[in-house]
Amino acid sequence: MPFPIGSAARRAGRLVIVAGLLGSLLAAPAGARHQEQAELSQVQDELDAIAKVLADARADANQVARASSRQTVTSLPPARR
Repeated sequence: MPFPIGSAARRAGRLVIVAGLLGSLLAAPAGARHQEQAELSQVQDELDAIAKVLADARADANQVARASSRQTVTSLPPARR
């Protein structure tokens, strides 16, 4: 036989259950937003790393081009008079 519970206690119990369910539903989107933000941050870090590699490659290509142009100028035969 169940224990007799007053209507106020039943309402309070239902309120606690509903509040718990609503709280968990509201917490889920906040957790999802946090995860999405973490993923976006990771992608941004990867893009920054790629940009750095490209900048380094561009600097290296410029350095090679300068060295190559100096070598071409010094390897030309002397001008004829």
